This record gives sequence, structure tokens and C-alpha cells, in this order.
Amino acid sequence: MQSAQAEVLNGIGRRMTAVLDRYSRENGYTAVFDSSAQILYKTSNIDLTQDIVRLYDQAYPAKAATPATKPPKPTTMPPSAKP
Repeated sequence: MQSAQAEVLNGIGRRMTAVLDRYSRENGYTAVFDSSAQILYKTSNIDLTQDIVRLYDQAYPAKAATPATKPPKPTTMPPSAKP
């Protein structure tokens, strides 16, 4: 389970890095920082999150979910006839 989880996260990370690299080059950014690290000050008008999420979704669209199959209904036995 941990191996599969790591594989998924690494794949997403590689894709996100490619999207961030392209966005940064096209918009003249020198650096992009992860906001999960301690930040002492930031201006609110430089949050790239929505732009990056939109670009990621365009580059790697989610596959349509397949409907879950319902288990068959259990068959019930008719009540036994009493003599």
C-alpha cells in the first residue's frame, strides 16, 4: 500500500513540477515557493495556486470515473409451508 501511494504521489509531483516550470518560464517568475514552509511575510496578490491547479487539470485531465457495480440482490427463500 505504501509503495503504491508513493508511486502515485511521485507521479503527481513530476507532473506538477513540469506545470510549474512551464508557468514560471511563461510568466517571468524566478522562484516559486511552497507555502507549507514557514513564511514570515507575503502579499496576497501573488498566490498562484488557482492558476497552477487550472493548468495541471488542463494538462492532466481526470479520467471519467466508472460507476461502481452494485452487488446482486440476495435471493430470498420463500417461507416454508407449515403443515
